[in-house]
Amino acid sequence: MILKSTFIIFLASTLAHLINYFYHFIAGRFLSPNQFGLLQSFVSLNYFLAVLISSFSLSIIHQLNKTKKANQPALIQALQSLGLKLTLVVWLLILITFPVLKRMLHFNNPFLLIIFSTQILFSFLPTLYLSLLQAKLKFKEFSLINLLAPLVKTFFALILFLLGFKIFGALIAMSLAGLIPAISSFYLAKKHFKLKPAISAKPLPSSFYKFGLAAFITNLSLTSLYNSDLLLVRFFISHQSGIYAVASILSKIIFFVSATVLTVTFPIFTTQSKNLKKLKKSFSQSLFLITFIAFLGLVFYQTYPNLVIKLFSNPDYAPTTTLLPGFSLFIFFFTILNLVIQLLLTISKRHAAIITAFTAILQITLIFFFHQNLMQIISNSIIATLTGLIIASSVTIKKLYVKT
Repeated sequence: MILKSTFIIFLASTLAHLINYFYHFIAGRFLSPNQFGLLQSFVSLNYFLAVLISSFSLSIIHQLNKTKKANQPALIQALQSLGLKLTLVVWLLILITFPVLKRMLHFNNPFLLIIFSTQILFSFLPTLYLSLLQAKLKFKEFSLINLLAPLVKTFFALILFLLGFKIFGALIAMSLAGLIPAISSFYLAKKHFKLKPAISAKPLPSSFYKFGLAAFITNLSLTSLYNSDLLLVRFFISHQSGIYAVASILSKIIFFVSATVLTVTFPIFTTQSKNLKKLKKSFSQSLFLITFIAFLGLVFYQTYPNLVIKLFSNPDYAPTTTLLPGFSLFIFFFTILNLVIQLLLTISKRHAAIITAFTAILQITLIFFFHQNLMQIISNSIIATLTGLIIASSVTIKKLYVKT
């Protein structure tokens, strides 16, 4: 199941990431290093927004697998109601953070934040529909929708860049990318579920919110691990944020390719949580597969950093070459940590939340006190992530292989 589903997700995800990275590459061509650094800061904020969305998704999958088929329509109706409320609340909260964000990210135009925030309007309900497909293991439909967002974003970004819109064009394209997938996800999910208007919905069970809280803390911490460094570089060493952003984008290719395994594993881990033998087998397969993919990426980045950086033909980004070996090692550890934490979230959500929170705080603390240069910041991320991985692995071994 994992190998077959991973192969489907891998093909679609690889194409989606190639298109998505083309968006970043053309942005690197049309934007100055400073503008590119600002764009990547917004992209990092987008990842933090995705924490809520991802936590919502994991909670949906977890709750749906625990709910009897006869009760699922009522559950979905309640989730639609919650999705609409979250859309409005999160959108307004983002808008009122402008005074803080403009100082932190060094921009003054409020329209940048307004354009960036509109993508929230196409986030929570589509996430519900995608999660329903994922819970049903409908990975073909899931993959198709995930291809649409980068296609739309890159297409509109290229047009807007050619028209001279610069950073505004990049953000407009980012927001437009949610509209078509939002419509498509509804119609594909409708084939497998009875979707009714979200009115007079029954309250969600407390287990949904308990798991959601643990998933939120876990995802927030994991997102912080691969985004806080970029935001802190923008704050402490803003003139080098564009260089650091390029190293971050290129190195994260390792994670995003490996993450095709992660897309498949959580719903499978959830369905097998009461069958320890099957769970061990699925985890072993996933660990081997994700380590193999990430290791290939690590070796390539360690051996051919100059070749990788040539993807950005802008000579201003040449100094990034020295950062790639260290950054790729950080992403290698981070990728494996993600898989171990996914398993812990299934069998011991408290440990998953505590370990990831500790790891994220450790990284921020190290960077806050030690940020003399970009290599020092990368070293801090490696130390924090490796520490978290060792702790998480120890707890997993105890829970899965020692506990009787």
